[in-house]
Amino acid sequence: MSRYVNERPGTLMFTSGRHGKPSLAGLRGAAEKVRFNLAHSHDSALIAVARNREVGIDLERIRGNVESLKLAERFFSPSEFELLRHLPSDQANRLFFTLWTSKEAYLKARGTGLSLGLDRFEVRLVPEEPMARVRLLGESREHENCLVRILSLGPDYAGAVAAEGEDWRVSYRQWPEPGADRRQG
Repeated sequence: MSRYVNERPGTLMFTSGRHGKPSLAGLRGAAEKVRFNLAHSHDSALIAVARNREVGIDLERIRGNVESLKLAERFFSPSEFELLRHLPSDQANRLFFTLWTSKEAYLKARGTGLSLGLDRFEVRLVPEEPMARVRLLGESREHENCLVRILSLGPDYAGAVAAEGEDWRVSYRQWPEPGADRRQG
């Protein structure tokens, strides 16, 4: 984070919001406009950093032992469940994790956690694009200006990042950087 706010790592202080969303504390000027979020699953982790907008990210290892249709019927919107119900089980399972991570990323961007039920909004995938739009069900449209980008993480993981507005892009950095000596401090 120090790279994004131009401060030494040891000087950074962290806090968390009402629902546990982490943030930097005590910064002034442009640095106070930096937002971040993180997610981890098994041996992988993702961090999203944004300036001048809220951001959320989620990551899940795709597992075959999850009863995705039962979970979707209980926690997803009716249209999301119907979409999954008509797919072969392997496709439904992968799409379940895509929708789940998209929903979690959106909630993390809002900073509400699961206080907003997963069935109170739906994720609508944009055909032929690695993105989705969020549609709130039965409440104000205040937070619909949030775009979700589906992350391409290989066959074993599903992930998504959500942020306010549409004028943003995703760029990746890997840590440790490929070829770096892991023993360096």
